[in-house]
Amino acid sequence: MIFTNSNQFIWMFKLCLDEIKDIIKPELRPLLLELYDINPKSLMEEDDIFFTSENELRGFVWKLFILKASGQSFKSFF
Repeated sequence: MIFTNSNQFIWMFKLCLDEIKDIIKPELRPLLLELYDINPKSLMEEDDIFFTSENELRGFVWKLFILKASGQSFKSFF
């Protein structure tokens, strides 16, 4: 199990975006750039964030990207 604080989450959030950037089509990169502009800490209500694995955290970031790509609000995710 992984327990991550907000600073670790911010670092991992950016790392996950970098991973997504490496595998998506170039025409989707402008959407990804919008996610880079988001303050990851603003996505969470608490200072302490809990993910059971790195894959769970990656899945969280992927879901945000998919919401953005489909034109949905992040509020529909939370």
